[in-house]
Amino acid sequence: MSENRIKSFVAKLYQSRRLKLSQPEGYFDIHGCWYPHPHERAGDKMENVKKPTPKNRYSYRIHCRSKAHCRLLISRALAGYQVPGDVLECLSVKRVPAELVQAMPEPKPTDTIPGLTKGNMGELVKEFILWMAARDQRSSSEDHRSTDRTHANA
Repeated sequence: MSENRIKSFVAKLYQSRRLKLSQPEGYFDIHGCWYPHPHERAGDKMENVKKPTPKNRYSYRIHCRSKAHCRLLISRALAGYQVPGDVLECLSVKRVPAELVQAMPEPKPTDTIPGLTKGNMGELVKEFILWMAARDQRSSSEDHRSTDRTHANA
């Protein structure tokens, strides 16, 4: 994957979090201090971030909205690790070229994933995202066709 493509994913996630269109995953303790979910933490040691206190409750949450943290989450998602849902949404593809849609076979429910390893998980995630986008594109075009038929019959 090109560096520019990765940067665009990072920018998309960063803007979404900065504008609070999506929230980092985490929880509040009894003192109202926010802590990140393990998937959100994603190997980020957060060494330079002050621990939350009742006077500084959102220090981790603010860090989880930083560009550096977003970059870490995107790279971990592409490597196949579990990440928060908003990260996967940033990686989703809205439009798939028609030749890819027609070339992708429908998976059978009994299909297994041969050769699945931690090393190739990122590629499988990318393929799955493309397949989901193609499926959604197919179903939306079928909806348009059925709507056109309904209007023609009326």
